[in-house]
Amino acid sequence: MKSGVYRISTTINNNVYIGSSIYVKSRFSQHKYTLRNNKSSNRKLQEFYNKHGLGCLVFEVLEYCAVCDLKTKEQHYLDLHKYKFNISNFSCSTKGVKCSEAKKVKISKSLKAANLKGIPKSEETKARMRKPKSKEHAAKIKAAQRLVIKTVYQYSLDLEIIEEYESISEAARKTGFRHGDISAVCNLRQKTAKGFIWSFKKL
Repeated sequence: MKSGVYRISTTINNNVYIGSSIYVKSRFSQHKYTLRNNKSSNRKLQEFYNKHGLGCLVFEVLEYCAVCDLKTKEQHYLDLHKYKFNISNFSCSTKGVKCSEAKKVKISKSLKAANLKGIPKSEETKARMRKPKSKEHAAKIKAAQRLVIKTVYQYSLDLEIIEEYESISEAARKTGFRHGDISAVCNLRQKTAKGFIWSFKKL
């Protein structure tokens, strides 16, 4: 598996999507999987797919390079293309991209939660925090947990996506494999586990 910069272009117009990945071929599988399931994080690319289908998209590696050079190389190719599906014109950046009100609320909640870390809590407070006050409160807690839980993909050795899981814990529970084995691959400490490749949603 190689790292590199890639392009998704169309057979209809001049629009392209430029990206980079430490596992560039598996990133193609992720893109195709999320597009087919209407889950792409790129709204423009998803809208194009919904209208024209996968047959009008061409996936190609522009350049293989070292991981430390990915963002520099990605920026180089972003600068070469005028018409892009990319939300931002900057590699690994959301500069100039407006946040929706819903996203602002999520970010605000995350920051408030982070600021509370390290403050000692009484046992009574801890017990109260563990117990949801209502079904609505329980739903809010679950939604907040999703902000920090990373989606995990399970691939065959041919880099075809087999399954998507909400987290490493869910992947371990449903497959019967050790949490540590899956985590080791997702966090790049080893290449495979139990005959499969594993990764977080975006690499």
